[in-house]
Amino acid sequence: YTLGDAKITASSDNEGAANTTNSVGISYSMGDLTIGYTMAGDQGANMGDDYDMSLAYTAGPLKASYASNETSRVRIVAEYDLGGATAFFSSQQGGGSTQLSAMGVNFSF
Repeated sequence: YTLGDAKITASSDNEGAANTTNSVGISYSMGDLTIGYTMAGDQGANMGDDYDMSLAYTAGPLKASYASNETSRVRIVAEYDLGGATAFFSSQQGGGSTQLSAMGVNFSF
């Protein structure tokens, strides 16, 4: 559901599992900045035990985002549009004992 610059989402998914996962989220755009929060729980219980928070910013050809969840996993991504369906990106992810860093060039055809 969209209300001005705010977007509210709700979903229910069992994917064949024994438990159904329900989620509710909200995001709000303020010009080039978007903030978001989603919480989820099994069978409606423990709602909010699982959550994701995010920030995204766009300035011309530059896009940057930050996301975190309940397990303190963090993801930071920056992308710069080089034009001609080409973009440079850098992604850093971490939390717990897992770390990942990637840089590269994306081509769109």
